[in-house]
Amino acid sequence: MTNTKKRNTLTPTEIGAETKVQGRIFGEEDLSILGHVLGNITILGTVDVADGGIVEADVEATKVVVSGVVVGNVTATEALIIESTGRVVGELSAPTLRIVQGAQYSGRLDVGRMETKATAEPKTDTKTETTHEEQTKSEDLPAPVPLAEARRDRDRPTKRVLVKKRA
Repeated sequence: MTNTKKRNTLTPTEIGAETKVQGRIFGEEDLSILGHVLGNITILGTVDVADGGIVEADVEATKVVVSGVVVGNVTATEALIIESTGRVVGELSAPTLRIVQGAQYSGRLDVGRMETKATAEPKTDTKTETTHEEQTKSEDLPAPVPLAEARRDRDRPTKRVLVKKRA
């Protein structure tokens, strides 16, 4: 007898508006966030940060839709959408990005075909749709960093320096 997992495609797991979650969230089902999440999120599905939802975490998912607030790095393997009510501060990485007029974003951006050196092929015609007012030419962007390398750099300890003002 084999144990097969059925993916719930009708109803996502929901973190309610009055709920605060602290820690790491892993899953294979879609996740809808109406409350507050602190930590890291890794989902093999869609993460939807609803209007009023607050995420202070790094988010990795197949698709990410932001209508609320995200403070942290966001990596989507298929698409990233920032709706008009969405606010994001952090690094964004996705093959397809849509920023709707009215959305706010601050940070670094990697858009386009995501690949590693091991799987690199000659690039074919890849189209990236964006409604952001200031579109950057693709030749001006640095090459995407492989996910393993980005994680290694992110996890390095940082040195904090306290600066005191003289009275």
